[in-house]
Parts: sequence; structure tokens; C-alpha cells
Amino acid sequence: MSFIDTQKQFVAYLRDPQNNPAPAAIEGRRLAVYRRLIRNNVASFLNSGFPILKARTPVATWQSWIDAFLASHQSTSPFFSEIGREFVAFLEEQECLQVDQYERELARYERMDVDAMFAHIPAELRRADMDSFEDQSWVVSPAAFLDQFHYRVTALDSSSEQPVRQEHPQFILVYRTHSEQGDAEPVQFLELTPLTAVLLELLQQAPEQNYRELLLRLQPLLPQLETAQLEQGLRQILTDFAARSVLLVKA
Repeated sequence: MSFIDTQKQFVAYLRDPQNNPAPAAIEGRRLAVYRRLIRNNVASFLNSGFPILKARTPVATWQSWIDAFLASHQSTSPFFSEIGREFVAFLEEQECLQVDQYERELARYERMDVDAMFAHIPAELRRADMDSFEDQSWVVSPAAFLDQFHYRVTALDSSSEQPVRQEHPQFILVYRTHSEQGDAEPVQFLELTPLTAVLLELLQQAPEQNYRELLLRLQPLLPQLETAQLEQGLRQILTDFAARSVLLVKA
């Protein structure tokens, strides 16, 4: 057996020792140590990254998810910091593990919290100068994340009560306030209206638009709103999001 084949067999065994033979050239005791280290490290990241989902999930089920994740998921990133994101993708694609939709949504929401907490905000981005409101070119903060949910994930706790699917999706923004002094800021969330969600999506697709440009982009998307109503709503949203550091400008 070639060195590459031995490596593949070694990795296959570490990922799924129940269904793959152990490499004969490696001592069993060493294999057990490697397997235990890998599984414990992955489990530690998932336990800390998804505390509410873990608390709501029976222990045996949670352990089976970790085992299945190790055995079958093909990660797109080699970094430990991305394990949580990979786990979210893993739950989204699973059908045989009986993962409920609310569990997938809760995993996405908890990962948004982690992403917002550790997101890097480049030095070139700063808080807006509201004295020149209409001249600012707006950028969505790298520490702001938007998604929609059919379950009230923000209200879920460690209890086992089953959530009820909502008739209309809920738009949730998770963000971290930007401190130019580098101070750690807590992660917060907001439930958004369709207008605010559309605004953020427009800016994510095409950053650095000013007030007038955004107004022109929004008008055909929201024909039910009068121009004066839309102008007032947009001004309020930009002001609020600038105060929260959801929207920043380039220095």
C-alpha cells in the first residue's frame, strides 16, 4: 500500500471507525488517541457554538449528529473557526437524521451570533457623519448578518417546547456595534420589516449607494408606498442603522 493510500485509510478510520478498517501499520493505542482528540475538539467547537440547539437536543441525538458530521461531511474550509459554519451546512443537507426545520433555523441563527461577534471590520470603515446625511455612501457592516426564519428563533431557549411555524417569515438582523476605539461590543438582534430587509439586501448587492440612489432603487420595488412615505421611512432607517453601526461609510 502506498503512503497516500495509507493516509486515506488513516483519515477514513478517524472519521468513521465503525465502518472503516484501522491501518495495520499504526498501533491501535495511537489510533485511539488521535480519534479521541479529533472528536473531542470538534465536539467542543459545536457544543460552545450552538448552546441552545445542544440544550434542546437529546444527548444521544446530539452525539449522533457529531458522529455523522465527522463521518460524512465534506468541508469547504480547513479552519477550526469555520467548523460551526460547516455544521450548519451539514444540518441543512441532512434528510436521514430527522433534523427538524426549526433546528436548522436555530443553528443558522446561533451561527450568525458567532459570525457577528468575531467579524473583522476594516479600519477604512467608520461610523457616519450625520451632518452630511444625504452625501454619505453607505456600506453594510461586515459584523451585520441578515436572514429570514419561519420560526421565532430569537425566542427559543433551552426548554423542549416545540416551536410553531409562522405563517409569514421573520427577517432577523444580527449585528455588533462598531467601536472605533476597538472596545468589545455585545452582539444584538433586530426583527426587520420587509422594507428594511430589502434596503440591506440592496446595499449588500451594490455597496456605497447614497440616499438618493437608494431611494431610486427602492421606489419600483415598493410601489404601494407614496414617495413622501418612502423618503421618510428611508431616512429613519438610515439614521437608525447608522446609530447602531449596521451601516458604515468609508473613511
